[in-house]
Amino acid sequence: MKKGFLMVAVLCCVFVFGSMTAISAASPSGIYTATIGSYTAIGTGAWNTVGFTLNSPQAETLQYEWKSNIVYDRYHVQLETMYYTTSGIQNIVTDDIDVMIMGYHTGKLLQTPDIDLTRNVYVRVTSWRISAGQQNVTPGAPIVKANVNTGLYNTNKLVTLSINKPGTIYYTLNGKIPTNTSNKYTKPIKITSTTILNYMAIDTQLNKSLLYSKLYIIDKIPPKVTAAKPINKSNHFSLTSPIKIKFNEKISKGTNFSKIYIKNLNTGKIAKSTVKSLSGNTITLKMTKSRLSRNTYQVYIPTGAIKDMAGNKNTRYVLKFKTSKY
Repeated sequence: MKKGFLMVAVLCCVFVFGSMTAISAASPSGIYTATIGSYTAIGTGAWNTVGFTLNSPQAETLQYEWKSNIVYDRYHVQLETMYYTTSGIQNIVTDDIDVMIMGYHTGKLLQTPDIDLTRNVYVRVTSWRISAGQQNVTPGAPIVKANVNTGLYNTNKLVTLSINKPGTIYYTLNGKIPTNTSNKYTKPIKITSTTILNYMAIDTQLNKSLLYSKLYIIDKIPPKVTAAKPINKSNHFSLTSPIKIKFNEKISKGTNFSKIYIKNLNTGKIAKSTVKSLSGNTITLKMTKSRLSRNTYQVYIPTGAIKDMAGNKNTRYVLKFKTSKY
């Protein structure tokens, strides 16, 4: 997720988020924008704490942690991380933790040697008590719903919030926790770029709802070719080697994928036996018959042959090369 990233409902708890990147298990879960840097220890105190640590780029790791101090319940914790690699591919890693009474838990150690340090890393933490088998919800608290779920989109989104009883909805768009002094919801919220929407409600009896978080990743940029083998206009490419076209992000088949072809410009014929495969961010083209010696070939990838995880279609791409003698 890419499109399915972070589709978990925000449940219960209270949270504290500051420079220590830690969240108290006694308050609401949330989505955080993380900063890669030196190792930061998870918070400690009188409550359970769940958080994440982002080690230095040299360590090439990202790790989730849980520490229990005064523990009176068991908790279940879901953590989801989205980051980009240096080649533009979006990766998502998840971890589920059942935290027993007392103790220390370390989650997955994620190997991220190719993480793009110029882009945001998003971490979502969702936790709830499981000892009673229920969420920790205040009776009579208002419930707020959004018409657009967390996800990856290639167009602007208009988010409508609704409450199930008389009350006021408050929201923020900067990742901060909303209070009764935050923006009041009065009309649909237009999302035009990647945004963390946090919102809550207070009813007329002053009951507070849970804190809700939505992460909207807006990606309107189509996938682009970053490398090709052979390189464009090369003069000595193998008669049998596969052709590889690499894009700047993970791709999938588009409506015109079957229209990709290799054409011999000397004979004017299209190679009918071309085999196409797609893996990650690379298209591989193979011919069951050898190409002709010292002939010029053209690879044609039409618009809409592939798409990225947000659904953006590629633009037309043409590659020309000449084969070697042998």
